Amino acid sequence: EFRRYYDMAVSQADVTLRELVKPDGSTYHVFNFDAQGAVTRKENTPQGYGLSKSRTSVWSRGQAWAIYAYPAMYRFTGDAKYVEAAVRVSDWFLSHLPSSLVPWWDFGVPENLQKYDT
Repeated sequence: EFRRYYDMAVSQADVTLRELVKPDGSTYHVFNFDAQGAVTRKENTPQGYGLSKSRTSVWSRGQAWAIYAYPAMYRFTGDAKYVEAAVRVSDWFLSHLPSSLVPWWDFGVPENLQKYDT
Protein backbone atom coordinates (compact mmCIF):
# COMPACT_ATOMS: atom_id res chain seq x y z
CA GLU A 1 0.00 0.00 0.00
CA PHE A 2 2.82 2.43 0.87
CA ARG A 3 4.44 1.91 -2.52
CA ARG A 4 1.22 2.88 -4.30
CA TYR A 5 1.08 6.23 -2.49
CA TYR A 6 4.80 6.79 -2.94
CA ASP A 7 4.46 6.23 -6.69
CA MET A 8 1.52 8.64 -6.85
CA ALA A 9 3.49 11.32 -4.99
CA VAL A 10 6.48 10.94 -7.29
CA SER A 11 4.22 11.05 -10.35
CA GLN A 12 2.53 14.23 -9.07
CA ALA A 13 5.88 15.88 -8.32
CA ASP A 14 7.19 14.99 -11.76
CA VAL A 15 4.08 16.36 -13.48
CA THR A 16 4.21 19.61 -11.52
CA LEU A 17 7.90 19.95 -12.27
CA ARG A 18 7.23 19.48 -15.98
CA GLU A 19 4.02 21.54 -16.26
CA LEU A 20 4.02 24.05 -13.39
CA VAL A 21 7.62 25.26 -13.18
CA LYS A 22 8.54 27.64 -15.99
CA PRO A 23 12.02 27.56 -17.57
CA ASP A 24 13.02 30.71 -15.64
CA GLY A 25 12.13 29.08 -12.27
CA SER A 26 8.85 30.90 -11.70
CA THR A 27 5.63 28.90 -11.41
CA TYR A 28 2.07 28.74 -12.64
CA HIS A 29 -0.56 28.31 -9.98
CA VAL A 30 -2.85 25.86 -11.81
CA PHE A 31 -2.81 23.52 -14.76
CA ASN A 32 -5.72 21.41 -15.99
CA PHE A 33 -5.93 17.97 -17.60
CA ASP A 34 -8.53 16.38 -19.81
CA ALA A 35 -9.92 12.91 -19.03
CA GLN A 36 -7.00 11.26 -20.86
CA GLY A 37 -4.42 13.10 -18.75
CA ALA A 38 -3.32 15.60 -21.39
CA VAL A 39 -2.71 19.18 -20.29
CA THR A 40 -5.52 21.35 -21.60
CA ARG A 41 -4.52 24.66 -20.02
CA LYS A 42 -1.48 25.38 -17.89
CA GLU A 43 -1.11 29.13 -18.03
CA ASN A 44 -3.32 30.06 -15.15
CA THR A 45 -2.68 31.93 -11.91
CA PRO A 46 -6.13 32.65 -10.43
CA GLN A 47 -4.96 33.11 -6.83
CA GLY A 48 -2.46 35.68 -8.01
CA TYR A 49 -3.04 38.72 -10.18
CA GLY A 50 -3.71 36.50 -13.17
CA LEU A 51 -2.04 35.91 -16.49
CA SER A 52 -4.90 37.55 -18.35
CA LYS A 53 -3.89 40.83 -16.67
CA SER A 54 -0.12 40.36 -16.50
CA ARG A 55 2.09 37.90 -18.38
CA THR A 56 4.50 38.13 -15.44
CA SER A 57 1.94 37.03 -12.83
CA VAL A 58 3.49 34.68 -10.27
CA TRP A 59 1.51 34.06 -7.08
CA SER A 60 4.09 34.34 -4.29
CA ARG A 61 2.46 31.72 -2.06
CA GLY A 62 2.38 29.20 -4.91
CA GLN A 63 6.05 29.87 -5.57
CA ALA A 64 6.74 29.25 -1.88
CA TRP A 65 4.94 25.91 -2.05
CA ALA A 66 7.30 24.84 -4.83
CA ILE A 67 10.26 25.95 -2.69
CA TYR A 68 8.99 23.65 0.07
CA ALA A 69 7.87 20.71 -2.06
CA TYR A 70 10.95 19.89 -4.10
CA PRO A 71 13.39 19.54 -1.17
CA ALA A 72 10.80 17.29 0.50
CA MET A 73 10.67 15.16 -2.64
CA TYR A 74 14.45 14.93 -2.65
CA ARG A 75 14.42 13.83 0.99
CA PHE A 76 12.00 11.00 0.18
CA THR A 77 13.46 9.92 -3.18
CA GLY A 78 17.11 10.94 -3.26
CA ASP A 79 16.56 12.12 -6.85
CA ALA A 80 18.81 15.12 -7.60
CA LYS A 81 16.33 16.59 -10.11
CA TYR A 82 14.30 17.80 -7.12
CA VAL A 83 17.34 19.62 -5.69
CA GLU A 84 17.87 21.30 -9.05
CA ALA A 85 14.19 22.32 -9.11
CA ALA A 86 14.36 23.64 -5.55
CA VAL A 87 17.39 25.78 -6.37
CA ARG A 88 15.75 27.11 -9.55
CA VAL A 89 12.45 28.11 -7.88
CA SER A 90 14.26 29.49 -4.82
CA ASP A 91 16.69 31.56 -6.89
CA TRP A 92 13.78 33.02 -8.86
CA PHE A 93 11.89 33.90 -5.66
CA LEU A 94 14.88 35.52 -3.96
CA SER A 95 15.84 37.52 -7.03
CA HIS A 96 12.32 39.00 -7.29
CA LEU A 97 11.81 40.06 -3.67
CA PRO A 98 11.30 43.76 -2.98
CA SER A 99 13.83 45.58 -0.78
CA SER A 100 11.72 44.75 2.31
CA LEU A 101 12.35 41.04 1.61
CA VAL A 102 8.62 40.41 2.12
CA PRO A 103 7.01 39.25 -1.12
CA TRP A 104 4.13 40.98 -2.83
CA TRP A 105 1.06 38.73 -3.05
CA ASP A 106 1.90 38.44 -6.75
CA PHE A 107 5.28 39.25 -8.24
CA GLY A 108 3.74 40.61 -11.44
CA VAL A 109 1.18 42.95 -9.93
CA PRO A 110 1.34 46.65 -10.93
CA GLU A 111 2.79 49.06 -8.36
CA ASN A 112 -0.58 50.60 -7.50
CA LEU A 113 -1.90 47.17 -6.43
CA GLN A 114 1.15 45.91 -4.54
CA LYS A 115 0.34 44.43 -1.15
CA TYR A 116 2.55 42.22 0.98
CA ASP A 117 1.71 38.56 1.37
CA THR A 118 1.86 36.80 4.72
